Amino acid sequence: MNFKLTSLSIILLATILFSCNSGKEKDNSNKGKTEKTTVEKTETKTETKDETKKILNTVLFESKKFNFTANFPEKPKKAIDKEPSELGDIVVNSFGYETKEKLYYIAVTEFPPQLQKFHQQTSLIDASVDGLKKGFDQKGIDVLESTKTINNSCNGRHVKLKGKLDGKDLFMTANIFYTNYLYQVYVMSHKDITDEDMAFLNSFKITKPCK
Repeated sequence: MNFKLTSLSIILLATILFSCNSGKEKDNSNKGKTEKTTVEKTETKTETKDETKKILNTVLFESKKFNFTANFPEKPKKAIDKEPSELGDIVVNSFGYETKEKLYYIAVTEFPPQLQKFHQQTSLIDASVDGLKKGFDQKGIDVLESTKTINNSCNGRHVKLKGKLDGKDLFMTANIFYTNYLYQVYVMSHKDITDEDMAFLNSFKITKPCK
């Protein structure tokens, strides 16, 4: 796909920041200072316990730092996007595998402790769904599914969207959960979502149960 792994993370950051600062006067001193970091060096320091293991036609990826596992088609690439806020940095940690037609992607967002107090779980999940919609051309986005889901006692939302990107049909299916992190797990495809795509989505497991 002509869709860079970091680009949707930035969209998600912008949406989350808008939600978190809604009704407040923003400090524009940091405008335009989005910090992008490829993770080859950073990950070896901060997340040395990531593991991958080949299972059948997929790769089991485990993040012990962020408490999840998932079966990717191949070993995912990693990236970090960071955005300053009034209460501290919001950080999106991205794990993705991309082909010509599809993007398999997990984004794990870390919030400053002070920021978590301002928003309930549902409001962040709603903001996340709005952020996913911004990955499409902004006309004619259809919400085909929107249902509640649970992962290891963690409440979330399952959605399926259909729209266009650069004039081409685009489908997205996603599971979104909020614990201490905001997890966004999704597949984007120029063709309809397949059983293989759903297998990736459903392989995502939060390894630390919610209280």
